[in-house]
Amino acid sequence: METVKVGVMSYDNYKARVQDIAAGRRKVTPDEPKIWFNSIESLSQVLSTRNLELLKLIALGKPESIK
Repeated sequence: METVKVGVMSYDNYKARVQDIAAGRRKVTPDEPKIWFNSIESLSQVLSTRNLELLKLIALGKPESIK
């Protein structure tokens, strides 16, 4: 299974980061997180036991669609 880095950053900081990247003031490095959450709470909701089981099923079954 592939490792995916996630980060936690406030919405305002994330928005400023994205604007800096779009304007060329900042470059994204390969070791930076690819997925961002605005709080630990939102991260924990996404990574709940039920959602992790669903992600495992998707990874194993490799469906053409999530529907």
